[in-house]
Amino acid sequence: MPRKRKETPCRVEADQVSSPRGRQRVSESDPSPPMLAAIVGVEGPPRGLGSIPKEESDMFHSGMDVHSRLTAFHVTDGAGQRLAAGTIPTTEDSLGEFCRGLAKATHFWLEASTSSAWVARVIDANGHRVTVVDPNRIRAISGSPKKTDASDAATLATLGRVGLLSPVHVRSAETDRFRRVMTARHALVRARANLI
Repeated sequence: MPRKRKETPCRVEADQVSSPRGRQRVSESDPSPPMLAAIVGVEGPPRGLGSIPKEESDMFHSGMDVHSRLTAFHVTDGAGQRLAAGTIPTTEDSLGEFCRGLAKATHFWLEASTSSAWVARVIDANGHRVTVVDPNRIRAISGSPKKTDASDAATLATLGRVGLLSPVHVRSAETDRFRRVMTARHALVRARANLI
């Protein structure tokens, strides 16, 4: 289970986002993850989508590069226009608040990692779709000369939106608990064998 950490401000790149009051500027460092509540449905149908399925074009897409302390995110609309990007703390509360702050159904794309299983469960519990992908199969990420958290998140959102990412299996919470018990048992058996 994730550790609870002291909340840090949500860092967001200055960008234009749609809001009920029209276009507005997002500050460099917004103190609250719900700043995404200002991002509402885009007016009119998305343009230039080619062969993207209708259900994918009607939702937001968010690439997330998850690390132990901070998670980089990049949110786009169905047409691929950037709505927001930045970082949030990697805690269950921050991720839940981030998900609840999105005004539209969102498809999240995560790289497989040690924390991707519980992050995927938090996103799913907040009513959004989530797909975990193997970063080693994505040459645009693994072979990129510009390897930053922000660029990885943007690449995940872009490739996921157009259907170029393949999912990997995500373990259930019950399977995770069973694996922890078996790991602890294995360690105890090894320690006992070393004492004999």
